[in-house]
Amino acid sequence: MGMSEIGTDIEKIQKNEKLVAKVVPMIVKYIKAKYGNDVRVKTTDIKTYHADDEYTAKCKLIEVFVLNEKLLAAEIKHKLYNEITSVFGIDMTKYGSCLDLKVYKVKWEKV
Repeated sequence: MGMSEIGTDIEKIQKNEKLVAKVVPMIVKYIKAKYGNDVRVKTTDIKTYHADDEYTAKCKLIEVFVLNEKLLAAEIKHKLYNEITSVFGIDMTKYGSCLDLKVYKVKWEKV
């Protein structure tokens, strides 16, 4: 990768960082409004390395904990990926998107 390509990648990543920082609170509200008490949402700041480790980006991780046993975590993850792309304009599958999503199924166990 040439130096000019690294520079343009870094510029794209910096632009994505700013967009994600603005949009994450709206995404969290959207998830809470859609699923209500069936989920808990947590956001975490993470660092990712881009452009052959020339740049460290400040990214966001959204963790969704599915509390309702009737809901399928994989289905929710798939829907959220599509909705975040269509509603908020962030394609998390692209390099340098600065946003990651993890969905967990919470299991209750009698002790």
